[in-house]
Amino acid sequence: NSAVQNPLVKNVVKEESAPAIILSENANIGAVIYPNPFVEDITIDFKNSVSGKEAQVDLYDISGRKVMSKSYSGLQDGVQTLRLSTSDSKLAPGIYMVTLTIDGKLSGVNKLVKTKK
Repeated sequence: NSAVQNPLVKNVVKEESAPAIILSENANIGAVIYPNPFVEDITIDFKNSVSGKEAQVDLYDISGRKVMSKSYSGLQDGVQTLRLSTSDSKLAPGIYMVTLTIDGKLSGVNKLVKTKK
């Protein structure tokens, strides 16, 4: 495997056929990112403990270049569902890293596979 090792990546699921990926076990948010693999849309479910938080989802290609970013503000407490559509970004099929940052704190990093339509 010639993949570049990123020091931020702590809990990457190796199986390509995993239906969902749990973010870092140390994260208290219990986030799940799915589907994996994805075609256009990515969904992130997590539990938010405090109202008014902000979240950011960033998508990086395998070389570490940020290819997409979306911010979400005014999140309520409780279970949250964030949706990220990649249909306008013309992403090529391949391996991507997705990061979830909540109130400026990196909450998790995971690998997703994008497939063709």
